[in-house]
This record gives sequence, C-alpha cells and structure tokens, in this order.
Amino acid sequence: MNRWIPFCAAFVLLLSGCMGRTGERNVSPLSEPVPTVSLAQPAPVLPNPAAAIDSVLSSASPTASPSPVPSPSATAPAEVPSTPPSPPAKPSDAPAAAKKASPKKDKPAGAHKAEQAAGRSKAHSGSAGAAKAHSLTELRQKYADSFIFRGSSAKQQVALTFDDAPDTLYTPQVLDILKKHNVKATFFVIGKLAEKHPEIVKRIAREGHVLGNHTYNHAQLKKLTMDKFIEDIEKSEAALSPLAGYTPRLIRPPYGAVTDDELAWLKDEGYLTVNWNVDPEDWRGVSGEQVLKRSMEAAKPGAIILMHCATGPDGSLQGTIDALPELISGLRAKGYELVTLPQLLETNKGK
Repeated sequence: MNRWIPFCAAFVLLLSGCMGRTGERNVSPLSEPVPTVSLAQPAPVLPNPAAAIDSVLSSASPTASPSPVPSPSATAPAEVPSTPPSPPAKPSDAPAAAKKASPKKDKPAGAHKAEQAAGRSKAHSGSAGAAKAHSLTELRQKYADSFIFRGSSAKQQVALTFDDAPDTLYTPQVLDILKKHNVKATFFVIGKLAEKHPEIVKRIAREGHVLGNHTYNHAQLKKLTMDKFIEDIEKSEAALSPLAGYTPRLIRPPYGAVTDDELAWLKDEGYLTVNWNVDPEDWRGVSGEQVLKRSMEAAKPGAIILMHCATGPDGSLQGTIDALPELISGLRAKGYELVTLPQLLETNKGK
C-alpha cells in the first residue's frame, strides 16, 4: 500500500501540470505579459490603452483587411481661385442686377425712319408734346433758297400776285384789267375751286399768266398732320396740272403759314414756296384808295405784291378792282416792269 503513495503523488503532480497549461491557453491576450523583445527592434510606443487594445485585436484577427489607400486626387488640396468669389446678391438686388446685365436690343432696320415720321405727325397734330415751333424769321433763314418773300433788288421789277382763284365774280374782272393793260401776273389757285370752275383756270393759263398751287382746301397747314398736308398738296396738284398744261412749281401756303417739316418736304419735292413782302390787306374789304396807297408806298425793286381775286359770299374785293388799273399805271410811272414770279425769281413755272 505504501508503495502506491509515491505513485499517486506523482500522478497528482502530473495532472496539476496539465491543467495549468490548459488554463494558459484560455487566458485573454489582454492579460498576457508584454513579450521580451530584442534591443535591435525596440517595442512601439502605444499612445493610449485604447490604441493598445485596437492594435492587439487587429494583429490577432485573421480576417482584418488593410485600410484602403486614398487616390491622389482625393488627397490633393482644393484649388484656390485666383479671385475671391463675389458675395451672393441680396434678394432685393436681383431684379436690378438682371436689368443691368441684360443687353440692349437693337432696333429693327427702318425703325429710326418710322420714329421720325411718327414724331413729325405728332408735331403737326397740335398735341402737348409737339416740337418747338420755328419763327418765320428762322424759317426764312433756314430755307433761304426755297422759301421766298421777294425778288432781287438789282432789277426794277415788281410781281403782282393774286390768291384764292378762281371765282365767277372777281377773277374774270381782274383778268379783264390785266389783259387791257397787257400785264402778266401770277395766280395761286385753290384746287377745289379749280375743279368747280375749270374754264376760268384755263383762261388764266391761256392768257399767259402763271398758275401756282394754293392747296386744295385752303386749310391752315400748321394744324394738319404730315399725311393730311401731303394729301392736300398732291390733290391740288392733280387738279391744276391738266388745266395749266404743266405741274405748277410755285406754291403759296394759305395765310403764309407753314412749318419746318412742311417746307422741308416741299423743297424735296421740287416746289418753290413763295410768300410776299407787300400786303395792302385787300381781303379785309378796304377801299380802292387804301389798296392803292399801301401798295405804292411799300413797293420797292423786287417786290412781291399780295392781292386777291376771289372771296366768299360775305366778302368784297371791290377795292382791288377799283385800285388795280391805277396801281399798274403808278408802278410803271416809277419805272417798274410788271412781271410774273418765274420772271422775277428767274425760275421755272413747272416742276
């Protein structure tokens, strides 16, 4: 029996050793002592316990995958712009900025001409936005070669002119006096009356007098739009041309009133606008003595004398009929030659 005691004790010691090795295999890596390393390879310094834990676990885990290496484009620093970006516009500034940035639209071809025509028509309509009116003096200076008030003072010539022709009462009497004294004159004819009395107009032309255009309706041209003005002039021209045998170049605006744009158009169309510088105001129905006195006193070389040969039913031109024979004699007595306007102005009677 005693012989088994040592044997049993050895067995117990052997069993204890085996169990101790088995316990070592089950110890957590965290409880293991730091292994001894060579001086040639110093142990890495772990920054903190948490990092030590992660390091141990990653080295012990067989399935851990290496961290992906980022591409150069991902790690490159963002490019810095050469100029700092503009601050975002305030909401209230957005419409103004858009308006400022939007380019101007080019006007279509011909728009400027359309605007000028529209402005010209507006100026003649008498609207509040009408253009500044030019004085008669300004117009005479601007259109010195096409807006005439007198002839040359170098010649002893005077022109007798008669407005508002024709009628059946005074126009034939004036023609009779001129024929008797062998005087040639200039008659400014109203287109509407020419259509009404064509035979008298033909007589004027046949007896060697000159016909001029005095508009179709004797309207105040300043109150017409440009379209109406042109229509009136052209309508009168159409009425006169067949009766005269030519298209009259001379034109006299009613009351002598005309605008800048109208004068420009007349000049472009080849007209010569002729007013006067002697006015005895016979249209007021004054006496023959007054007509004669005013005309003789104002007449100078190159004078254009304004008289009338037709009037409305309530008017009278008897003063003109009474004064005309003495006026012709008196002017001739002073050495004046009585001529037509084309002779006085050295121009053509037709366009």
